[in-house]
Amino acid sequence: MLDVFHTPPRKRNRIWIFNRPSTVTNLQWLTWINPGGITQLDIVCIGGGGGGGGGFSAAAGLARGGGGSGGSSGVSRVTLPALYLPDTLYIQVGAGGAGGAAGAAGSAGVLSYVAIAPNTTASNVVVLSGAAGATGGGGGTGAAGGAAGAASTVAVIGSMPLAGLGNFDLIVGQAGVAGGSQAGANGTAITIPTTSTLCQGGSGGAGTTSADFAGGACTAIANSYLSEQRPATPAAGSNNGSAGPQLWKPFFSFGGLGGSASNAGVGGFGGNGAAGAGGGGGGGGTTGGSGGAGGAGLVLIIAT
Repeated sequence: MLDVFHTPPRKRNRIWIFNRPSTVTNLQWLTWINPGGITQLDIVCIGGGGGGGGGFSAAAGLARGGGGSGGSSGVSRVTLPALYLPDTLYIQVGAGGAGGAAGAAGSAGVLSYVAIAPNTTASNVVVLSGAAGATGGGGGTGAAGGAAGAASTVAVIGSMPLAGLGNFDLIVGQAGVAGGSQAGANGTAITIPTTSTLCQGGSGGAGTTSADFAGGACTAIANSYLSEQRPATPAAGSNNGSAGPQLWKPFFSFGGLGGSASNAGVGGFGGNGAAGAGGGGGGGGTTGGSGGAGGAGLVLIIAT
């Protein structure tokens, strides 16, 4: 029978999300197998964010710096015809860096990879999240707040030559910020990036000598949807920094906020970052607060 009114079915995008993290000491390769009927792949690759540094510990009335926050991952995206690649791809999702204990630096985030073989040999790599991973924030001391963690540097085509089979966009991460002064100060705020960066660094932990101070805020942008979704600033005292929310529409990963400082009590912990975002620094206190963990990486494969 002739179906003269038949129209072809609408083709829907198929999306795979890979978020099981792999550490430097426990590398894990996940697999994606082409289910057939696919003509184009859009691959988004995000690495782990850096962990926040811990706030300094000392008796009430003494100088205690807040921990610096972790930097965030870069984002790499490749769009290419599916026929240019094997039917099996291998994915390694980078872990976020651990937050530092009291007075200790946070750990660096791990890079993420998509490759045509389960190794990081450059000639096998389709896309990786950056040239170097985001680093953790420094721990607070009795002389200063902890240093800011560095952002993941932008990936380079020489390390992912198969991206040349299609079109690619490479975006650098956002650096963290320093912890609050040992003389007593709120944690340093982190801004919402407006430079195409999709993963935010964390904010700094507060420092103290003889009073309580608030952890670092996420600075608002006037008339911005992202500002309305940002985490709340913790109150001064033994209060933990908020974890970074994860948005999907639009995609944006907030960093963890810094913990507050307490003169006579425990410093607040830094908040954990969302995917690829930096962890917040810990606040100073009689026992310094630990830094927040950087968000684990994420790989999306969108097929049409």
